Amino acid sequence: MSRTGRKRTGKKRGALSALVVLGIVVLVAAGFAGYAASARWLLSGPRLRSWINTSPETTLLDWDQAVSRWPGVVRIKNLRIRGSDANVEWEIRLADARADFSVAALLSRTFRVERVAGTGLSFRLRQKIDRGDPTRPPTGVLPPIEGFADPPLRRADSPAPARDGGRPWTVDVGDIAIDRFDGIWFDAYRFEGSARLRGRFLLRPGQRARVGPADIDFEKGVLRVGDRPFVSDLEGRIHTTIATWDPRHVQGSAVWRQVDAKIDLHGPTSGLDLLNYYLRRSREPRFAGGRGDLSLATSIEDGIASGRVRLTANGAQARRPGVELSGDLRAELRVPRWDLQGSAIDLTGSSLQVSDVAAAGAADTRGWWGKFTLAPARLRDGLDARVALECRDARPLLAALGVGLPAWTRGLLTLESLTADAEILLAPERTRVHALEARGGEFHILGEYARRSGEERGVFLLESRLLRVGVHAHDGQASLHLLGVRSWFQQQSAAIAQTSREDSRAGGK
Repeated sequence: MSRTGRKRTGKKRGALSALVVLGIVVLVAAGFAGYAASARWLLSGPRLRSWINTSPETTLLDWDQAVSRWPGVVRIKNLRIRGSDANVEWEIRLADARADFSVAALLSRTFRVERVAGTGLSFRLRQKIDRGDPTRPPTGVLPPIEGFADPPLRRADSPAPARDGGRPWTVDVGDIAIDRFDGIWFDAYRFEGSARLRGRFLLRPGQRARVGPADIDFEKGVLRVGDRPFVSDLEGRIHTTIATWDPRHVQGSAVWRQVDAKIDLHGPTSGLDLLNYYLRRSREPRFAGGRGDLSLATSIEDGIASGRVRLTANGAQARRPGVELSGDLRAELRVPRWDLQGSAIDLTGSSLQVSDVAAAGAADTRGWWGKFTLAPARLRDGLDARVALECRDARPLLAALGVGLPAWTRGLLTLESLTADAEILLAPERTRVHALEARGGEFHILGEYARRSGEERGVFLLESRLLRVGVHAHDGQASLHLLGVRSWFQQQSAAIAQTSREDSRAGGK
């Protein structure tokens, strides 16, 4: 073949190759155009939603806008996911996110996401409650969740299983990174501010769930308890893992057995008003004021919690009928062990220090101080503990008695050190102080006190080396006993203690 012929043949082959490449490009472009059109149709219409939301009473997923211009990549705006099982109701909202997902996994009804990067996340969760439970929080402090009724009552039957042969879609997110976590609302606890989230989770509605490992870093924000702001500028980290569980079999507090976590939070507090939320079933005492600081360091392993909480409050105020106190406090709440499935909380080793305490209307203006140590101590429907006390003098005790004592007892007001111990019970409906014994200077004090159903009764024996007096307190009135005091006190204190024991057995304490 001549050189000219070979050139013509080469040109024809080159043109053919170019046409093939061009055809492939056109086919690929057409394919992607077709994919983009199909994706737009699926993501913007009701078809995909109906495929995913086969059981909207347990899980519902929706969004305002979703775009996928390339297979395996989707951009979502205003994503909303809500869910419910026998234990909880929850909702996730995400303002903007990009997700890289597996197209092949869709064939097995799995939305498997390798990575999600987004911003503007909010999370709400509330535990279901039993109708008539007196300890349940007020509905007004729980997070509202669109589509679910208020209050979130626990039903005797579980939500209906998913239709479509019991094969709901699985959402498996391998890596989620949120640079702005706007709000977290868990029951009565609400955080509003700046936080970041990094973690992973898996959800098969009504059948399987797993969370973590996940980290939430708090960078500044307000923590509310109920409707009261408690910590401003909250900082710290929560690290948690919730092992795979089946909500059909793991019910109520049993889910805590799947939880491992480490919590380290701190920040300035706005006051002690939040304590009134925990005392809402009781008319007294009531707290106000007390700016200070809070730090929380705790861990959870297999549903067993341990750790400590430290709280300072300056200018705190406490009020109960006939007694108004103000001062500074430093509290350390130690929790050696707490089974989150519902056992009593062990508070052994916890302590409270108060200083510069003044009583409203008191003539003596010397600042009172005291240190209370609990050992042993347990909290369940009330605090049951043995308390050791070291304090300046007996002014709070005498103020509570509200009776004019003989002149020789005034030395109790000028002591520089008084030690005491007693067994106490502080519960919404009952208060008990058993076997109180205090010593300071020349004085020795014994006491027994009980309050229940609005009725209170107490007897006290105050004695020095040569003299003694008995005090009987009943429903806000007090009287003195000067003859046969010791035998009188023994009889009266035994009667009060017996009544308290009967009340304890009747109340399960």
